[in-house]
Amino acid sequence: MVGGNGADDNFDVRTAANGDVFVCGSTTSTNLLTLNAGSGASNTNNGSSDVLIFRINQDLSSLVWMRNYGGSGADRASIMLHNSATGDLFVGGNTASTNFPTVSPRQSTRGGTTAGFLQRLNGSTAATTWSSYFSSSANNDANLLCMEFNTTKSELYFGGVTEGLAAANISAGSFDTGHNGSNDFYVGRMDIDQNFLAGTYVGAPATR
Repeated sequence: MVGGNGADDNFDVRTAANGDVFVCGSTTSTNLLTLNAGSGASNTNNGSSDVLIFRINQDLSSLVWMRNYGGSGADRASIMLHNSATGDLFVGGNTASTNFPTVSPRQSTRGGTTAGFLQRLNGSTAATTWSSYFSSSANNDANLLCMEFNTTKSELYFGGVTEGLAAANISAGSFDTGHNGSNDFYVGRMDIDQNFLAGTYVGAPATR
C-alpha cells in the first residue's frame, strides 16, 4: 500500500519501458515525506487536496520517486501518458486553485471557477518541463478527464467537460466553436511543446 494519514486516491496507472509503474491521483495526507524519506515527497497539504504522482519499481518493492503538490484549492491528477522513447511523462487533471504551480505555462490563470491543467515531467526524475492551466471562461468550470498521443507521439489530444472554455482554447473553423448547454464535451489538440493546434466543443442545448 502507498499512502499517508489522509485520503489518497488513484486515478490512472502507466508503465515505463523497464517495467516501473507510474501512478497519479490526489492526496490530503500530511506525512508522505515522513513515510517515504528520500522520495521527494512533502509533508505539506496545500489545499483541500493535492496532486499525487509516484513511480514505483516493477515488483512494487521500492519507490523511485514521489511528488505531491498543488495550490490552495482542490487539485487532482486524472490521466497520464508516458513516452518510453523519451522518458517524458504527461499529466492532466483538474484544479480549483488560483495558485496551482505553473512552469513556462501556455496559460497562467484558472479563468473560471475550476480549470484543467497539463504538465510535462521527466519520468526519471519528476522534474517539471512545463506546467500550465487549461483555462475555463469567467465563472465557469472545466475538467480535463482523458488524453492520448497522436501516432508519432508529437502531439496530445485531450478532452473533458466544461461549462465554457477560455476563448483561446477554441479554434476558428473547428467542429463547434460555441458552447451549447450546461456542460459540453470538449476536445483539444496541442503539440508536446504547448503549441495549441485546435479545440472544439461537442454538445447540444442540454447537460452532457
